[in-house]
Amino acid sequence: MAMRVHEFAKQHNLSNKEVMELLREHGYDIKSHMSRIDEDAHKLLQKHVSGDKSQQHNKKSAEKTQQKHDKKASTQEKSTQAQQKENVEQKNSSALPEGAIRVEHKTVAQLAQEINIPANQLILDLLKQGTVATLNQTLSPNVVENVAQSYDFIPFHPEELETRDEDATPEKSAPAEGEYVERLPIVVVIGHVDHGKTTLLDHIRYTRVAAREKGGITQHLGAYQADTEHGKMVFLDTPGHEAFTIMRKRGVSVADVAVLIVAADDGVMPQTVEAIQQAQAVDVPIIVAINKMDKVDQSQLDKVYQDLARYNLVPEQWGGGTSCVPVSAYYGDGVSELLELVNLQADILELSANISVSATGYVLESRLEKGFGPVATVICHHGKLRVGDYFACGSMHGKVSSLRNSLGQQIQEAGPSEPVLVAGFPELPQAGDVLKVGTQKEVKKGALETDVQEQRVKTPKEGAINLVIKVDSVSSRDALVDAIEKLSQKMPQALHVVSAEVGAVTERDVVFAKDIGARIYGLHTRVESNAASMAQKANIHISIFNIIYRLLEDLEHVAREKQPIKMSTRKVGEATVLKVFRIKNVGVVAGARVNQGYMSSEGYLVVWRGKQRIGEGPVKSLQHERKTVKEVRKGFECAFVIEGLEDWQEDDRVECYCEFADS
Repeated sequence: MAMRVHEFAKQHNLSNKEVMELLREHGYDIKSHMSRIDEDAHKLLQKHVSGDKSQQHNKKSAEKTQQKHDKKASTQEKSTQAQQKENVEQKNSSALPEGAIRVEHKTVAQLAQEINIPANQLILDLLKQGTVATLNQTLSPNVVENVAQSYDFIPFHPEELETRDEDATPEKSAPAEGEYVERLPIVVVIGHVDHGKTTLLDHIRYTRVAAREKGGITQHLGAYQADTEHGKMVFLDTPGHEAFTIMRKRGVSVADVAVLIVAADDGVMPQTVEAIQQAQAVDVPIIVAINKMDKVDQSQLDKVYQDLARYNLVPEQWGGGTSCVPVSAYYGDGVSELLELVNLQADILELSANISVSATGYVLESRLEKGFGPVATVICHHGKLRVGDYFACGSMHGKVSSLRNSLGQQIQEAGPSEPVLVAGFPELPQAGDVLKVGTQKEVKKGALETDVQEQRVKTPKEGAINLVIKVDSVSSRDALVDAIEKLSQKMPQALHVVSAEVGAVTERDVVFAKDIGARIYGLHTRVESNAASMAQKANIHISIFNIIYRLLEDLEHVAREKQPIKMSTRKVGEATVLKVFRIKNVGVVAGARVNQGYMSSEGYLVVWRGKQRIGEGPVKSLQHERKTVKEVRKGFECAFVIEGLEDWQEDDRVECYCEFADS
C-alpha cells in the first residue's frame, strides 16, 4: 500500500529530512514530506531501518549529548569558537572565484555591500521583484541568487566549498553563538477576499472574529498564538481585499509557512494569484487549504487543482509537490489534517531562535490606544523582549512599559515568534520597522542601527482632488493610500493624498485642509467636536467610513462628478423663410415655418440658399406670435434674428444646432 514520507517517518521514529535524504541518495525524486513512496522505495527504507536502526539511535544520542555540551560551554570557549568560525569564513571568502557571490542567507545590508551598491537601491530592486525587505532583514538563498544574477555576479553555493561550515549563517541575522531553542512556527493565512481565512482561524482559535469584522472582511493584520492538537502555532490573518496588498506582503515576509485559502466554489481569483506570487517571491512554503468543500462536488475540486497547477502549485494528488487539503472552515472538516501538515512542514524547517542575544523584532501593526498611547504588534525573531527594555525602532527610541499577549493578558516577557502588543513608543512606528533592544546608553546614543521608512506626505497637486487622510492604524493608512493611488489611475480626475496620519480628525487637520483646498476622509476613526464645528464654518468636506471599499466608492463618485462635461453639437430642427422684415432698432427679421424638429432660442443657426451657405450665427431673438419663447416646434411659425446677418431671402433654408452633454 502506498505511503507518504511523513507517515513512514512517524511510524519509525525518524525525521522527515532523514527519510527524504535517504531516498534522494538512491535516485528517488522526492519533493516533500507529502510525496508518496512506492513499493520498491518502501522496501529500501525498511531494509535501512532494520539494518541501521541501532546505529542511528546511537548516533542521534551522541548528537544530542554534543548539543547539550555545546550549550554549557564557557564564555571563553564560545569566544574561541567564534574566532575560529571567523577564520573559516575568511578562508571560504578568499576561496570564492572572482566575481562570485556566496548563495546563502544574507541581510540586505550585507548583500548590498558585497555587490557594491547602496542599500536603498537594493531594497527598491527587491521591491520591483516582489520582495519587501528592510535593511537588516535576512534574504533567502533563492533571493540572493536572483539578485547576484541580475547584477552579473556568479552565484556560488556554499556546498561547492571544501571548507563549508554548515552553521555559518543562523536564521534572521542572529549571532552564531548562544543558546538556541526551538521556536513556534509562524503561519500566514493568505487568499482572496471572502474565501474563509478568518473563519478558518475562528475554528482554530474557537473565537468569533469574523462576525466582528465590519463589512465581513478583515481590515487589520492580526497575529494570534493558538494551542492546537498538533502543537502551538502563531497565525497571521491577512486581509484578502485588493486594497491590502501591502499588508499581505508584510505578513508573508515574516512567516515560516503560508496557508493559501482557496474557496472551492470560486476557485483561483485575482488576489489568490497575488498571494501565491508574494509567497513564492520570498520562498515561503505553501500549503493549500481548499475551503467550502461542503458546497461543491469532486468535479469542482479538480478544477481548483487545474487552476493551481498553472501557478506552479502542482497538487500532490496529481503527482506534484504541493500539499492540498480539502476543508470546510465552517464545519471544521479537514482542519486537523491541515494543522498536521503545517506541523510537519515546521519540523522540516527545524525552526530555532537564539535567546542569548538582545531581542530583535518586527513591527506588524501600530495604532493609538486609549490609556497606552502609541502601541505596536511585534514578533521577535531572536532574544526575549521584557518589560523595562530600552529599544530603538525606526527613527525613535523608547522603553517597553507593558506587554500584552494575543489574548490581551499582561505579561512580563515574550520569546521568539510570540506576537505581543508593545507599549512605550514615543510615537507610532511604521509597519515593517525593525525593533532592537539594547542598553539605555546604546539606545540614546543611536548605536543601534535600524531602518527608517519614508513617510507618505506630499505637496498639493494642482488640478487633482487633494485629500487629507486620517485612520486608526498605520497598516490601515498604508493600505488606504495604496488603494487610492490605484483608484486614481482609473479616474478622469486624479486623487492625490497630501497627508495620511493615524488618529482622530483635529482642528489642525481642518486648518490644513482649508489652506490647501483638500477634502478630509477618515477610516475607522472619529472627528473631534471642535474640528467638526470648525469644518462646518469653513465649508470643509469631512467623510468618515468604517469599511474601506465604501470610502473608495465615495471617492470614485466624487472624482466622476468633477469630471469635465463633454459636449457634442447636434442638429435639432429645420425651417423655411416665408417673409423678411426690417424693423427699426431691431434689424432684419426672418419669418419662417418649422419643417422638422424645433427651433431653439439657445441654438446656432446655419442659413442655406440652395447649395450655398450664406451665413450663420447664434439666435439673438426667437418669437412666436410676437412673444419671446425658448423654442418653436414643427408646424408652427416663428421669427428670429441672427446678429450680423441681413441678406435674407424667401425660401432660404435654416438649420438649427444645439449643444448637448454626452451621457
